[in-house]
Amino acid sequence: MLRAYGPINTRQQGADRLVMNEDDLRRVLWQAVDPNYTGVRPSTIRLGTNIRLSRPIELKAAQYNVTIDGGLRFAIEEAPGFQPKNSGFFVLETGQTSDLVFSNLLFSILTVDNIFVCDTSTTVNDINIINCSLDGYVGSVSMFSQPITATDVKVLLDEAAAFSVGPSGTIFTGTLQLASYLEFNYFNTRPILSRNNVGVGCGTTGPLLSLDVNGGLRLRPFTVTLGGADPTIDVGDKTTFQIFFDGTESGTLQLTSSYTGHVIVLYFAQASSNMVVDNVLSPAAGKAIIDVNKNNNSKHPTIHETITFMYINGRWVELCRSENN
Repeated sequence: MLRAYGPINTRQQGADRLVMNEDDLRRVLWQAVDPNYTGVRPSTIRLGTNIRLSRPIELKAAQYNVTIDGGLRFAIEEAPGFQPKNSGFFVLETGQTSDLVFSNLLFSILTVDNIFVCDTSTTVNDINIINCSLDGYVGSVSMFSQPITATDVKVLLDEAAAFSVGPSGTIFTGTLQLASYLEFNYFNTRPILSRNNVGVGCGTTGPLLSLDVNGGLRLRPFTVTLGGADPTIDVGDKTTFQIFFDGTESGTLQLTSSYTGHVIVLYFAQASSNMVVDNVLSPAAGKAIIDVNKNNNSKHPTIHETITFMYINGRWVELCRSENN
């Protein structure tokens, strides 16, 4: 095996290994988990050339703490006559394999269907494929051959739209990114957040509009207590407001300016006989024009009343109102 560094740099040499062929890669990976190995275990395995595999590499059910780095130049590929065909580059032993990263390399595929061959008793934790790509494959390639439990897994693949984590039944927690615009975050296979060329999805892996929500939408109310003359709500980046009064309020409710399209809902947790919600056509500096429904000019808010506004054309325009008492 060639040295990545001069022999004087023994500490760095031990942690950082350069591999030049299949046997090198097999040997260094075994050194990472061999219970009888007494040397400095590898932390980074750097490919010095394309590594051509004649057969899959068997990985132990162990904690590797190793990164295999292709330096954005080199590949792990099938040698002619790779056996068994239609298998995978690596075989995972039954049990849990963890803390293994593939970085900046190409998986060059002729026949394999999977990156990892495994059985249903296998589990993985923190096995990541970062800034890698697939080449030469026809059809879909899976990360795992069998439905397993995979946690804290990150897969960032370029130009690999026909890729799946595993077959139906795989329990996956982590991130899957294919190309620059397909990204999915899962917890126990349930999609949390995703994006595609259409938009962002919450609870769905296939956004159909700019924002696609599959599940309940919770808007947490921001509580404000109003007092003084012409009290002002600082809208900021909030949507729902729960409004109380301190007894000193008077005049007309004011709202600060915002961005076009911002929608807010005002919920009055108390009534006020001293302050009104009304048109504000000449607001003070830092405050916005308000247009209320023409049937609700100079109205005192009642308890449990709600008013919804949208900020558009430089003003808050009332959309709807509900008196619930």
